[in-house]
Amino acid sequence: MADSTPDNTPDYTQGEPVKVAHANNEPEAEFIQSMLREQGIPSFTRRSRGFDVPDFLAAGPRDIMVASSAAERSREILHENRYEWDEETSAQEPSSADWIKPLAFILLVVFGIGALTWLVIIVL
Repeated sequence: MADSTPDNTPDYTQGEPVKVAHANNEPEAEFIQSMLREQGIPSFTRRSRGFDVPDFLAAGPRDIMVASSAAERSREILHENRYEWDEETSAQEPSSADWIKPLAFILLVVFGIGALTWLVIIVL
């Protein structure tokens, strides 16, 4: 449990930042932050790894971070509010086969354009 301050309230500002939740976009991240803020837990968001592109504006995934002293209580609050986030599955690196579908799509588009061009040349 977090250390207590003289007025007997937990100090949720001690320790290194810890990821306690994941949001799909900025509005969802702000909603999660408001749940934590209502319970007196300060938090901040950061763009998820690989999505730190300013052109995304409010789009793109966010990580919700709290001090390590508040991590356990934050997860309890999110669980009580039925916000579940599985750290293990969201932290997985893309598998080596994730490139196959985009490559297949690109090849299909290139083949389609080539076939269409060939037909136009033959007909004209």
